[in-house]
Amino acid sequence: MSKKLNDASIETVTSLTTSRYLNSIDPSTGEIDKITVANFITQVGSGGILTYAAQLTQASTGDPTAAGTTNNLGTTLTLARTTNGQYTATAGAAIFTNKTIVFIQNVFGTRIATAQVTSSTVISIKTYNAGTFSGEDDSLLDSSFKIEIYP
Repeated sequence: MSKKLNDASIETVTSLTTSRYLNSIDPSTGEIDKITVANFITQVGSGGILTYAAQLTQASTGDPTAAGTTNNLGTTLTLARTTNGQYTATAGAAIFTNKTIVFIQNVFGTRIATAQVTSSTVISIKTYNAGTFSGEDDSLLDSSFKIEIYP
């Protein structure tokens, strides 16, 4: 008699990190193998554009926070303040490439926000006073932030 997995005992996840495993079954032997999500993506491609989108808010000397987040990057992003008007979005895996585009739009009329990929794991975000071009905190308030990674 064949055995079946008990569906109730299987954890349901809504996103996969690149360090998690996928299982494959060899139909000729029934043997189960495992492959990391990162290796699977490398071998078969991501199948489309990977995206992260959120509204960023930052106050005083605190780290930015993300609301209304959509994330199919396969890893988490950690937002941090590094100094006055400078922040980072750090990925849990090396996913940013020369095919990564970052968009940020600030809602304050007298403030400028910029974002750029600075390494395979880090995106740097800077906010400036438009009059003095000096770094300035308290400039992100529900600011649109989006990352797109093309295959």
